[in-house]
Amino acid sequence: FHAAKRRNCFHPNTKLWFRDEAGSWHHDDIRTFVEERLDEETADSDDFGTLVQELDGDVFVPSIDEDGNEVVKPVEAVSKHPSPDHMVRVETRSGREITVTPDHEMHVFDGELRSKRASELTEADNLAKPEHLDVVSPDEPKRFDLLEELLRCENVDNGRLMVKGLDRDDLYEVFTETLAEDHEGRFYPLKSTAEYLGTTKKALSNYVYRESIPAELLIAVFDSVDDLLRRVPNDVRLGMKRDAPDMDRFIDLNERVATLLGYYAAEGFAREQETPKGTIHQTTICGTEVEARDFFVDVLREEFGVEPYYENEAKVTVSGRLLRTFFDTVLDAGVTADSKQVPQVVFDAPDEIVTSFLSGYFSGDGAVSTNATVVSATTVSKELKEDLFALLTRLGIVASVDVTEPGPLVEYFPDYYDVDSPKQSARR
Repeated sequence: FHAAKRRNCFHPNTKLWFRDEAGSWHHDDIRTFVEERLDEETADSDDFGTLVQELDGDVFVPSIDEDGNEVVKPVEAVSKHPSPDHMVRVETRSGREITVTPDHEMHVFDGELRSKRASELTEADNLAKPEHLDVVSPDEPKRFDLLEELLRCENVDNGRLMVKGLDRDDLYEVFTETLAEDHEGRFYPLKSTAEYLGTTKKALSNYVYRESIPAELLIAVFDSVDDLLRRVPNDVRLGMKRDAPDMDRFIDLNERVATLLGYYAAEGFAREQETPKGTIHQTTICGTEVEARDFFVDVLREEFGVEPYYENEAKVTVSGRLLRTFFDTVLDAGVTADSKQVPQVVFDAPDEIVTSFLSGYFSGDGAVSTNATVVSATTVSKELKEDLFALLTRLGIVASVDVTEPGPLVEYFPDYYDVDSPKQSARR
C-alpha cells in the first residue's frame, strides 16, 4: 500500500515553494529538491523500483491545517520512482498547469474541500489554489560576496581572477603570519613567498606593487577559501586578467538592484562572442524610455561598481566577463529570452524586494489595458511564466495566462508590416 501511495506524485518539472535546511526560501522544481536530498545508496527501495529517503524534518513547505489555515509543515520523506505509462495534465481556467500521476489526489471544492483522483477530474470541478502565501516571509535580503561566488564557480579560472586594491604592507603581514613559522631559515616576505608559490620574486613583486594579485596565488597562501574571504578587505575590487572592467566585491540586493533585475528579466540579455581581437563579454538591458536607461546606468555604476555605456537609443551595455558571469551563473537569471527565470534570491527576499523586481519586469515588458485595471506582459520562457505566477501569488495578486502558438509576426502585429503578396515574406 505504501509503495503504491508513493507512486502517487508530480511530474519532476513541477515547481514548489520550500524552506531549506538553512532557513532560505526557494521556488524550484521538485526534481532538484528530491535529487539533492536522496542518496541512492542509503535510500529504502521496493520491488517496484521506488526509492524513499526519510528526512530529519528540517525542510518545510507551505500547507494547510485541518481548519484550512495556511501553515508550514515539515517534509517527512522524498521519493523517486519509475514513471507510469502516462501522466495527467491539468489546466485551470487561469492558465495554470500541473502534471501528475493518474492516481494523484487533487483538492477540489464543491461547498467543502475534498480530495479527488486526477484521472477522475472533469471540467465541472473547481480546484483549490492559495490566494496568497503569507507563510513565505523571508526577513533579510541577500548580500552577494562576489569574491566568494567566483571562487566557488567552476566556470571562472582563478588564475585569471584578479583581486585588486590589496595593500602591500598588509600582504607582507599575511605572508609572514601564514608561511614564516614553517619556513626554514630567515623569512623574507617577497622572496620566501615567491619560492613557496613556485614563482619568481619579480613576478610576485609586480603583482604586489600593482596591488592586483591572481586569486589562485592567494588561495595557495591562505589556509582555506574561508580564511581568504575573512582576511581580504571588503573594499577590494575584482577583475579578470586581460579584461579591463572590474567590479565591487559586494552587491546588496536592495530595491534598486531588484528593479534592475526585473528590467533584465524583461528586456535584458548577456552574450559571449568570438571576435578577431578575442572573446568579448557583454551584458545589455534595453529600454525605450530615457528615464529607464538613465536608471540602468545609475544602478550599474553605483551598486555594481561597473562603467556602463549607452550603446544606442534603446540599449545600455556593460562590457566584461564578471558582470555577465554574475547574471548568467551566480544569479542563473538566463541570458536569452527563452531561458529567462526569476533568480532564486528573489524568492528568499522580503516583500519590498519582490515588488521592486515585479515593478521592473512589468515596466520593461508590460502594458496596461485601457478598458480595465489589468496589467499584462509577454514572455516566451515557461520558467519565467511559472516564476512570475509564484511571486504574484505570494503577494496575493490574481494572475492568469494565455498561451499563443508561434506564428509569423505579421499576423500578430499587422500594423507594423507591409505585405506585397501572400507568397512573399513580410518586410518591416
